[in-house]
Amino acid sequence: SITATTAAHVAGAASVVVTNPDGQSSTLANGFTYLAGPTVTGVTPNSGSTAGGVQVTITGTGFTAVPTVTFGGSAATGVAFINNTQILATVPAHAAGAVAVIVSNPDGQSAVLGSAFTYLAPAGLTVASVSDTLGIAAGGYTVTITGTGFVANPTVTFGGTASATVAFASSTSITAAVPAYTGGFGYRVAGDDGNASPWVGVVPVVVTNPNGQSATLADSFTYVAPPTLTSVTPNTLGLLGGQIGMSGTGLWDGKDAPEPKPFLATVGGSPVGALVGSGMAGQLFIPPQAAGTYDVTVTNPDGQSSTLTNALTFLAPTRLEKVDATGGGIWQVDYALSGGGTYRHYARIVQDALGTLSGETLDTGTSDKYIVTTGETTGADIVVGFEISYNGVPQGFVTCTGTIYKAFGQPQEIRGTFTATDLAAVGSLGGTATDTCVLR
Repeated sequence: SITATTAAHVAGAASVVVTNPDGQSSTLANGFTYLAGPTVTGVTPNSGSTAGGVQVTITGTGFTAVPTVTFGGSAATGVAFINNTQILATVPAHAAGAVAVIVSNPDGQSAVLGSAFTYLAPAGLTVASVSDTLGIAAGGYTVTITGTGFVANPTVTFGGTASATVAFASSTSITAAVPAYTGGFGYRVAGDDGNASPWVGVVPVVVTNPNGQSATLADSFTYVAPPTLTSVTPNTLGLLGGQIGMSGTGLWDGKDAPEPKPFLATVGGSPVGALVGSGMAGQLFIPPQAAGTYDVTVTNPDGQSSTLTNALTFLAPTRLEKVDATGGGIWQVDYALSGGGTYRHYARIVQDALGTLSGETLDTGTSDKYIVTTGETTGADIVVGFEISYNGVPQGFVTCTGTIYKAFGQPQEIRGTFTATDLAAVGSLGGTATDTCVLR
């Protein structure tokens, strides 16, 4: 047994010859095979940030599983053997400048490609814009962030909350999933016209590179709160419907959108209309509905909605059952005035199935004035309007607003207060809007 150090040789099989000092020798043909060492011919991409982290493809010949790779003397990570002409590696961090790439096979042979990869000093990190600056509070959508100096694997926060998914596109562009908003909301007035914008939370967007560099774009993203419907006024209507007011927060009129967009309202799941609100309140006419109690839902243009359960009740009208010898509905209308005495008219009041009231002229022969009744009954509540004229000249309107006592059967009576457009309409005795009216 002897040991020897191989001499340099071209690749391929070689005979091994041993010769003793007395000149005797022996040859083992093709006893040792010289293997060709690796070569490195290219790196793609051949440049990147000093922070590293970019995966590159190294091409060449003679690679074996699994080699080691260095960039300017720093070991690469994530080295993967593809075949004898191609391997993958993740570039380590390094100072700016061109460096050699060395690939070493497990047998110790290695290859060097000088100035194969250039480390680029990052541009100053800045955040210039966010593609969408307005979004719903639940998050979950993706925006594009532009700026300078981005490198692979940055982090992004919106108002201090980290994005779960960030994708590096280039040194000037990244995308990020917007996280849900956890802060508070405030009411804001936008524009010289004082129009109200949504109930919102405005936050900064911060991009941080792996080396700790960060840049902030202040007040660059606006979360729009979901609406909160807190009340409907009035909360009862007659079967004819009518005007209601809605109060709450975040009732968005879309003033920040390219075109104003009203929120939509539904009653009991059926659309009843759309209106432009003011962020805190809105008005809406509700069409006729069947008797019952309904949920009311408002939905903003961005799809966020709020439902107030059992918010609005449609009351069937109390039936008027006034009868008399002439066959129907003649009421004695008395105004009890604060100035003393009463002022009396007579009217026939006719009620339909929806509670709408109409009437007839009955007392022109006694006072040269006449009464035309209009109004509506909502449950036991009633509004009756009288237009009074003298010698064909309108004297004004009187409205009695009251309650029907005794819902069914005789004797029914309506008690309430009146308002008048002109107090002369109730005679020369004078009166105020708090005086009483009684229909019996």
